[in-house]
Amino acid sequence: MGRMLNRVLVSGALALAGCGGSDGTEGATTGEGSGTGVGTGTGGGDSGCSSNGDCGSTEICAVGVCREMWDRAYTITVVSATAAEADPNGDYWDALAGAPDLYTSVRVDGSSIGVTSTAQDTYSADWSEGFNTRLYASTTLSFRVFDEDPIATDGALDLSVPDLASAVRSGGGSYTSSSDAGITNFDFLIDPR
Repeated sequence: MGRMLNRVLVSGALALAGCGGSDGTEGATTGEGSGTGVGTGTGGGDSGCSSNGDCGSTEICAVGVCREMWDRAYTITVVSATAAEADPNGDYWDALAGAPDLYTSVRVDGSSIGVTSTAQDTYSADWSEGFNTRLYASTTLSFRVFDEDPIATDGALDLSVPDLASAVRSGGGSYTSSSDAGITNFDFLIDPR
C-alpha cells in the first residue's frame, strides 16, 4: 500500500474525546495525539500531473490531470485501528479481560455513511473497507470507533479530521496517541472516484 506512505499524520489538532454509554454518546474523557499536517502544492488548471503536489492548493491529481478537489465523489477507506490493553477509562475492554470487538462508523457532516464489520476479540483491527461519499469544502469528516459488547456497546474513539483539504491531498490520514488506554492508532484513506 504505497499510498499509506503518503498519508498525513492527523492528530494534535484532531477533536478527540472518549466515548461512553450503551448508546455510543460522547463522554468527557479526552486523549492525546501527535502529528503534523501536509502543506499545499503549486500548479493549476488542466495541466498534467503525477501527484497532488503537482497541482494547486485546492486541486487533486485525477488520472494525470489537476482537477478541483471539492464537489467530487470519493471513497473513504477505514484501514485499521490498534487498541491498548485498557479502554479509554483505563478498564478492561470486556468483563473477563478479553480483547475488544472493534468497528468504526464513518461520519460526514454528523451522519453515518457506513459502518465497518466488527473485528472480534483483537487489539489490532484490519478492515480496509471503503465507503463512497461526496466531499465539499464545508464537509466535516469524522470517525467513531466502538467496542461491541453483548450488553452495552462502548465508545472507544471520536476522531474529527480538522483539515480535510490536507487529508484529501495526502490521500488519507493516521492518528497516533501516546496514551496507554483506548485506541492508540487509526488509519484511513481518501481516494477520488
